[in-house]
Amino acid sequence: MSNAHAALAALRQGTNESNPYNIAVIHLEIPEMDGVDLGHTIRQDPSLSAVALIILTASDDPTQAKYTLKAGSSAYLTKPVKQSHLLDSIFNVAYNKIGEQMGIPRHG
Repeated sequence: MSNAHAALAALRQGTNESNPYNIAVIHLEIPEMDGVDLGHTIRQDPSLSAVALIILTASDDPTQAKYTLKAGSSAYLTKPVKQSHLLDSIFNVAYNKIGEQMGIPRHG
């Protein structure tokens, strides 16, 4: 998506069409609002709050990573990201999401 509003519109459209997104990869630095603000907006929308968020950024600042995770993201990746790391993150987030839905406690 080119901006935060387009991303929100796509997420809401998926929900409205009974085909919701389970995971969203959000760049931290996007037009209109940053990825953390977009994440907060998603978390506050009852129809989108179950979407797991993976934050992508060029910064490898550990403070920023902790901040985004505390703000509700499920994973934090720095660019350039290897395809295998992205796929691992998506798999782990999906696995944890399924576990939560089934009442299985998260490890690690």
